[in-house]
Amino acid sequence: MGLLVALDEFKAYKNITNSEKDSSLLIIISAASQLAKTYCRRTFIDYYDTDFTEYFNGNEYEALFLQEFPLKSVTKVSVSYNGVDYTDLVAGTDYFVDYRYDAVRSMYDTPFTAGAIPADLSVKVQYKGGYERVPEDLKIAVLDLVEYYRSEEYTPRKSFGENVIENLGFREGGGSSLPANIKRVFEMYKAP
Repeated sequence: MGLLVALDEFKAYKNITNSEKDSSLLIIISAASQLAKTYCRRTFIDYYDTDFTEYFNGNEYEALFLQEFPLKSVTKVSVSYNGVDYTDLVAGTDYFVDYRYDAVRSMYDTPFTAGAIPADLSVKVQYKGGYERVPEDLKIAVLDLVEYYRSEEYTPRKSFGENVIENLGFREGGGSSLPANIKRVFEMYKAP
């Protein structure tokens, strides 16, 4: 859905003044945004103004920690005992919203739907959450990720005529890790 950084932001960040590579930059920005969302298991901005629906195993949990945080509002919480028909719960009677921990909690300190089948779909929460704007530290990490792919820093070595440059960061990370500065920020925003 939404890009975490704009083309103009990346061009300003890297002091790029021409538009000859805009198409390829947009592809990298889109891929880097999706990589960040996948790694962190959340979208950050896509559900700030639009409801997101998330399903939970109501047999096990009396607190449902939501994926798109910070939590803005809860639209509806519903339970199903057969995996097909859902009954809406009443806020303040059946559940309460815990904004401190971005969670929906059972009023009874017991699982929402003990004995429901299928358990993994027994509670449905519709809510709005995330950020209105991408946090600045996350934005820098995504901008750095775009540059990482634009400059092909992920390759173990580059040849320039007779000269070869070894990418030590690639070798130290085994080639499978994100750069440490980017990973550090993504870890702070990763959903549980």
